[in-house]
Amino acid sequence: MKISWAEPFANYRPVLAYQILIETSTANSFVEDTRLCDGGEYAQAAVRYCLVDMHDLRAAPFNLAYDTLVRARVLARNERGWSAQSDPNTAGARIQVEPLAMNAPVRGSLTGPDQLDVYWSPLTTPEDGGSAVLSYHLQFDNGTNANSWVDVVGLAPDSAATTVIVSSDVVSGTAYGFRVRARNIFGWGPYSSVTYVSAAREPGVPLAPVTSIDAATGGVAIAWTAPDARGATITAYRVEIANKAGDTWQSDALCDGTSAATIAALSCVVPMATLTASPYNYVFDDLVQVRVQASNAPFGYGALSPASASTGARIRGVPSEMSPPTEDPTTCTDVTITMQWVALSGVAAGNSDVIAYSLSWDNADPTAHPLADVELADAAVTSFTVNGVTGGATYRFRVRARNIYGYGAYSVYTVVVPDDAPGKTDIPTVALSTTDPTFVQITWPLPNDHSSVITSYQILFMQANGDYVT
Repeated sequence: MKISWAEPFANYRPVLAYQILIETSTANSFVEDTRLCDGGEYAQAAVRYCLVDMHDLRAAPFNLAYDTLVRARVLARNERGWSAQSDPNTAGARIQVEPLAMNAPVRGSLTGPDQLDVYWSPLTTPEDGGSAVLSYHLQFDNGTNANSWVDVVGLAPDSAATTVIVSSDVVSGTAYGFRVRARNIFGWGPYSSVTYVSAAREPGVPLAPVTSIDAATGGVAIAWTAPDARGATITAYRVEIANKAGDTWQSDALCDGTSAATIAALSCVVPMATLTASPYNYVFDDLVQVRVQASNAPFGYGALSPASASTGARIRGVPSEMSPPTEDPTTCTDVTITMQWVALSGVAAGNSDVIAYSLSWDNADPTAHPLADVELADAAVTSFTVNGVTGGATYRFRVRARNIYGYGAYSVYTVVVPDDAPGKTDIPTVALSTTDPTFVQITWPLPNDHSSVITSYQILFMQANGDYVT
């Protein structure tokens, strides 16, 4: 690491020496170490920089940790004495270290009875210690259960490879241990943990799974056919479901392919509510995409199947908000109300059969029931009759539908005021007019208005032939 500084204003006397202070791991604690940067040495002072080994800055007395900004202060001396300390730098080089331990090597898809395919992920910052990796060193134990190790690649000469195939002296069915480490300019990092790779094949590629709607629960049923086990018993399945965007696939605990029941059934059911929540985030009528892979211990998982077909299960949901219920004018009176509504189907029903319709009202008491939440009926019917209502009172009704996924939203309110046609008028009275004997005066008693104001009357006169006309 290079620490450099500019020549200060010397106050008309030549600078004779510099003192370089480097901050320790204790904030704002700066110390001088002339072994590393001796500003009193003539050549050092003349060039105004010094080179400090990164290892020294990581050791006492500095003890600087990875990615710490190296901060320094500089003082200058002439024959009049020492200057004040400079301000420390606020930018510049940071501490770099050897690479961190790598992730263990991974069994590659080309592994088989006669060869071992392994690969590993290249290191990036910060795992590379802040310095570019110069070589990856892979070892394997040659089937000794990690009792001895053989260099495969990367110790000498350097190798930037991140995948290797070992094909010499591979014994079918034997488990081989692999480990890898990385080197940068500061040296080798620690070995990764050991991965054991058996000389055998993983199961074959399953056919695309089939999705459907489970009649009992309404969830998405996923079924698949066991692939070729390639000489070993299949011990697990991994069932992955795509998210709505189709760019991320994840397994769900409700479809646990490691359970004995799922392995035997070759199927599972995922609730619709799980699929519409994070991380899947499907919405109504989305196609649910699923893929499957099989594992036979200890060989691991085989390739993924194709995704389920476009004819498979789609997301279903609760019914849509219904249209408001309507009053049946042919049966309603001032003491009876019959409400009716239109049945839902298809998309409006959430693409699922409606189980029941729930009709609610406020029982003409909006104060006690502002949401009209007194349920009158919850059944697979499209009309309902309420008896014993009060003529002229105001009633509010609303309706909603229910399928296997639950209730949909209530409709908006329908307001009904029970009334009926006026009652039969009693026999009218016909008499000569008291004011004009050429006229007759017809009077009749007021009939029952059945809670609706009477707006007109019709008077019929009997003709000589017995017919009545207006």
